[in-house]
Amino acid sequence: MRLILENHPGFQGAPPLRLRSARTVTRYPDGTSINRRQLTFAEIRPGVLRETNVSDYLSTWMDEPGAYKADTVYTTISILGGLLDFALDGKGRVRYPGTDEHSDTGQRITSIENIEGRLFPLAIGNRMSFTYRTVHEDRNTGTRDETLHQREYEVVSRELASTRDARIPGHYFMILDRSRWWSGDLSGACTYESTYFEALGAALDIGASTRRCEGSNPKTQYHDLEEIDFPRWGERS
Repeated sequence: MRLILENHPGFQGAPPLRLRSARTVTRYPDGTSINRRQLTFAEIRPGVLRETNVSDYLSTWMDEPGAYKADTVYTTISILGGLLDFALDGKGRVRYPGTDEHSDTGQRITSIENIEGRLFPLAIGNRMSFTYRTVHEDRNTGTRDETLHQREYEVVSRELASTRDARIPGHYFMILDRSRWWSGDLSGACTYESTYFEALGAALDIGASTRRCEGSNPKTQYHDLEEIDFPRWGERS
Protein backbone atom coordinates (compact mmCIF):
# COMPACT_ATOMS: atom_id res chain seq x y z
CA MET A 1 0.00 0.00 0.00
CA ARG A 2 2.68 2.49 0.97
CA LEU A 3 4.62 1.79 -2.23
CA ILE A 4 1.50 2.39 -4.31
CA LEU A 5 0.81 5.76 -2.68
CA GLU A 6 4.46 6.83 -2.89
CA ASN A 7 5.31 5.59 -6.38
CA HIS A 8 2.20 5.25 -8.57
CA PRO A 9 1.88 8.29 -10.92
CA GLY A 10 -1.84 8.53 -10.15
CA PHE A 11 -1.10 9.55 -6.56
CA GLN A 12 1.65 12.05 -7.39
CA GLY A 13 1.67 15.75 -8.27
CA ALA A 14 -0.55 17.21 -5.56
CA PRO A 15 0.52 20.70 -4.41
CA PRO A 16 1.73 21.31 -0.84
CA LEU A 17 -0.87 21.79 1.87
CA ARG A 18 -1.47 25.42 2.87
CA LEU A 19 -4.63 25.04 4.96
CA ARG A 20 -3.95 25.07 8.71
CA SER A 21 -7.43 25.00 10.23
CA ALA A 22 -11.08 25.76 9.57
CA ARG A 23 -14.38 25.87 11.43
CA THR A 24 -17.48 24.97 9.44
CA VAL A 25 -21.21 24.55 10.00
CA THR A 26 -23.12 22.17 7.71
CA ARG A 27 -26.91 22.37 7.39
CA TYR A 28 -29.62 20.65 5.41
CA PRO A 29 -32.13 23.16 3.96
CA ASP A 30 -35.06 21.32 5.56
CA GLY A 31 -33.56 21.93 9.01
CA THR A 32 -33.24 18.24 9.87
CA SER A 33 -29.60 18.39 10.97
CA ILE A 34 -26.69 20.66 11.77
CA ASN A 35 -23.03 19.67 12.08
CA ARG A 36 -20.41 21.98 13.61
CA ARG A 37 -16.82 20.98 12.93
CA GLN A 38 -13.44 22.28 14.04
CA LEU A 39 -10.80 21.03 11.60
CA THR A 40 -7.01 21.06 12.02
CA PHE A 41 -4.68 19.97 9.19
CA ALA A 42 -1.09 18.79 8.84
CA GLU A 43 0.83 17.47 5.85
CA ILE A 44 2.49 14.06 5.92
CA ARG A 45 3.70 14.54 2.34
CA PRO A 46 2.16 16.29 -0.69
CA GLY A 47 -1.35 14.96 -1.20
CA VAL A 48 -1.38 12.97 2.06
CA LEU A 49 -2.92 14.88 4.97
CA ARG A 50 -3.64 14.32 8.65
CA GLU A 51 -6.90 15.92 9.78
CA THR A 52 -8.35 16.24 13.27
CA ASN A 53 -12.12 16.72 13.21
CA VAL A 54 -13.96 17.73 16.40
CA SER A 55 -17.65 17.45 15.54
CA ASP A 56 -20.92 18.37 17.27
CA TYR A 57 -23.82 16.86 15.33
CA LEU A 58 -27.52 17.41 16.11
CA SER A 59 -30.33 15.89 14.06
CA THR A 60 -34.05 15.34 14.15
CA TRP A 61 -34.78 11.65 13.82
CA MET A 62 -38.23 10.27 13.12
CA ASP A 63 -39.59 13.81 13.64
CA GLU A 64 -38.27 14.03 17.21
CA PRO A 65 -36.24 17.27 17.59
CA GLY A 66 -32.84 16.62 19.07
CA ALA A 67 -33.47 12.87 19.07
CA TYR A 68 -29.98 12.16 17.72
CA LYS A 69 -26.84 13.88 19.00
CA ALA A 70 -23.21 12.96 18.53
CA ASP A 71 -20.05 14.58 19.88
CA THR A 72 -17.05 12.97 18.20
CA VAL A 73 -13.34 13.43 17.61
CA TYR A 74 -11.93 11.85 14.45
CA THR A 75 -8.32 11.65 13.34
CA THR A 76 -8.12 10.96 9.62
CA ILE A 77 -5.32 10.27 7.19
CA SER A 78 -6.53 11.27 3.73
CA ILE A 79 -5.06 10.97 0.25
CA LEU A 80 -5.51 12.92 -3.00
CA GLY A 81 -5.37 16.22 -1.13
CA GLY A 82 -8.20 15.32 1.23
CA LEU A 83 -10.59 13.81 -1.32
CA LEU A 84 -10.47 10.27 0.10
CA ASP A 85 -10.06 9.00 3.69
CA PHE A 86 -7.30 6.40 3.89
CA ALA A 87 -7.47 5.67 7.61
CA LEU A 88 -9.84 6.92 10.31
CA ASP A 89 -9.96 6.63 14.07
CA GLY A 90 -12.89 8.07 15.99
CA LYS A 91 -14.19 8.29 19.52
CA GLY A 92 -17.25 10.04 20.81
CA ARG A 93 -20.57 10.06 22.58
CA VAL A 94 -23.82 9.23 20.76
CA ARG A 95 -27.29 9.77 22.18
CA TYR A 96 -30.54 8.33 20.82
CA PRO A 97 -33.92 8.47 22.59
CA GLY A 98 -33.33 6.61 25.84
CA THR A 99 -29.75 5.74 24.92
CA ASP A 100 -26.45 7.30 25.88
CA GLU A 101 -23.37 5.42 24.69
CA HIS A 102 -19.80 5.92 23.64
CA SER A 103 -18.49 5.11 20.17
CA ASP A 104 -15.03 3.81 19.35
CA THR A 105 -14.50 3.02 15.68
CA GLY A 106 -11.74 2.67 13.14
CA GLN A 107 -11.57 2.26 9.39
CA ARG A 108 -8.71 1.83 6.95
CA ILE A 109 -8.05 1.04 3.31
CA THR A 110 -6.39 -2.36 2.99
CA SER A 111 -5.77 -2.53 -0.77
CA ILE A 112 -5.96 -0.36 -3.91
CA GLU A 113 -6.13 -1.87 -7.40
CA ASN A 114 -7.08 -1.13 -11.02
CA ILE A 115 -5.71 2.41 -10.95
CA GLU A 116 -6.36 4.40 -14.13
CA GLY A 117 -5.70 8.06 -14.95
CA ARG A 118 -4.61 10.85 -12.60
CA LEU A 119 -5.97 14.09 -11.14
CA PHE A 120 -2.87 16.17 -10.39
CA PRO A 121 -1.85 18.65 -11.59
CA LEU A 122 -5.57 19.50 -11.61
CA ALA A 123 -7.07 20.45 -14.98
CA ILE A 124 -10.59 20.31 -16.38
CA GLY A 125 -11.19 16.88 -17.91
CA ASN A 126 -8.75 14.99 -15.67
CA ARG A 127 -10.08 11.63 -14.50
CA MET A 128 -8.91 8.98 -12.08
CA SER A 129 -10.51 5.68 -11.09
CA PHE A 130 -9.57 2.71 -8.92
CA THR A 131 -11.03 -0.01 -6.70
CA TYR A 132 -10.17 -0.44 -3.04
CA ARG A 133 -11.14 -2.40 0.05
CA THR A 134 -11.82 -1.08 3.54
CA VAL A 135 -12.13 -2.68 6.95
CA HIS A 136 -14.38 -1.00 9.52
CA GLU A 137 -14.13 -1.96 13.19
CA ASP A 138 -16.53 -1.17 16.02
CA ARG A 139 -14.36 -1.62 19.10
CA ASN A 140 -17.33 -1.50 21.45
CA THR A 141 -19.08 -4.48 19.89
CA GLY A 142 -16.06 -6.23 18.40
CA THR A 143 -17.67 -6.28 14.95
CA ARG A 144 -15.64 -5.99 11.77
CA ASP A 145 -17.01 -5.26 8.28
CA GLU A 146 -15.20 -5.42 4.95
CA THR A 147 -16.34 -3.37 1.96
CA LEU A 148 -15.32 -3.26 -1.69
CA HIS A 149 -15.41 0.20 -3.28
CA GLN A 150 -15.19 1.51 -6.83
CA ARG A 151 -14.24 5.19 -7.13
CA GLU A 152 -14.03 7.63 -10.03
CA TYR A 153 -13.06 11.30 -9.87
CA GLU A 154 -13.58 13.79 -12.69
CA VAL A 155 -12.54 17.47 -12.74
CA VAL A 156 -15.48 19.30 -14.33
CA SER A 157 -14.92 23.05 -13.78
CA ARG A 158 -12.61 25.76 -12.42
CA GLU A 159 -14.21 28.79 -10.79
CA LEU A 160 -13.22 31.82 -8.71
CA ALA A 161 -12.77 30.80 -5.08
CA SER A 162 -14.37 34.08 -3.98
CA THR A 163 -17.73 32.79 -5.25
CA ARG A 164 -17.54 30.26 -2.40
CA ASP A 165 -15.90 32.49 0.21
CA ALA A 166 -14.48 36.00 -0.23
CA ARG A 167 -11.52 35.24 2.07
CA ILE A 168 -10.03 32.65 -0.28
CA PRO A 169 -8.05 33.92 -3.31
CA GLY A 170 -7.46 32.18 -6.62
CA HIS A 171 -9.67 29.42 -7.97
CA TYR A 172 -11.28 26.17 -6.93
CA PHE A 173 -11.92 23.03 -8.97
CA MET A 174 -15.25 21.22 -8.90
CA ILE A 175 -14.63 17.47 -8.81
CA LEU A 176 -17.35 14.89 -9.29
CA ASP A 177 -16.80 11.97 -6.93
CA ARG A 178 -18.63 8.85 -8.16
CA SER A 179 -18.59 5.92 -5.75
CA ARG A 180 -20.05 2.43 -5.66
CA TRP A 181 -19.70 -0.07 -2.81
CA TRP A 182 -20.51 -3.68 -1.91
CA SER A 183 -20.60 -5.13 1.63
CA GLY A 184 -22.14 -8.56 2.10
CA ASP A 185 -25.63 -8.46 0.60
CA LEU A 186 -25.71 -4.64 0.62
CA SER A 187 -24.60 -2.25 -2.10
CA GLY A 188 -25.04 1.36 -3.11
CA ALA A 189 -23.86 4.13 -5.40
CA CYS A 190 -23.59 7.90 -4.95
CA THR A 191 -22.20 10.94 -6.75
CA TYR A 192 -20.89 13.83 -4.66
CA GLU A 193 -19.62 17.31 -5.55
CA SER A 194 -16.21 18.07 -4.01
CA THR A 195 -14.40 21.42 -4.09
CA TYR A 196 -10.58 21.63 -4.17
CA PHE A 197 -9.06 25.09 -3.50
CA GLU A 198 -5.74 26.01 -5.09
CA ALA A 199 -4.88 28.52 -2.35
CA LEU A 200 -5.44 25.90 0.36
CA GLY A 201 -3.79 22.91 -1.31
CA ALA A 202 -6.72 20.82 -0.09
CA ALA A 203 -10.32 19.82 -0.66
CA LEU A 204 -12.78 21.55 1.67
CA ASP A 205 -16.58 21.70 1.59
CA ILE A 206 -17.65 25.35 1.35
CA GLY A 207 -21.01 26.49 0.00
CA ALA A 208 -23.61 24.15 -1.47
CA SER A 209 -22.87 20.52 -2.34
CA THR A 210 -25.27 17.87 -3.60
CA ARG A 211 -25.20 14.11 -3.07
CA ARG A 212 -27.12 11.91 -5.50
CA CYS A 213 -27.60 8.29 -4.45
CA GLU A 214 -29.38 5.41 -6.12
CA GLY A 215 -32.90 4.91 -4.82
CA SER A 216 -33.26 8.31 -3.10
CA ASN A 217 -33.79 11.96 -3.97
CA PRO A 218 -30.78 14.29 -4.30
CA LYS A 219 -29.75 15.93 -1.02
CA THR A 220 -28.08 19.34 -0.88
CA GLN A 221 -26.04 20.49 2.08
CA TYR A 222 -24.86 24.04 2.82
CA HIS A 223 -21.41 24.44 4.36
CA ASP A 224 -20.80 27.80 6.08
CA LEU A 225 -17.18 28.73 6.73
CA GLU A 226 -16.98 30.49 10.11
CA GLU A 227 -13.19 30.64 10.46
CA ILE A 228 -10.18 29.71 8.33
CA ASP A 229 -6.41 29.92 8.78
CA PHE A 230 -3.98 29.62 5.88
CA PRO A 231 -0.94 31.62 4.69
CA ARG A 232 -1.70 34.32 2.16
CA TRP A 233 0.22 34.43 -1.11
CA GLY A 234 3.86 35.24 -0.40
CA GLU A 235 3.58 34.22 3.27
CA ARG A 236 5.35 31.09 4.44
CA SER A 237 3.21 28.05 5.23
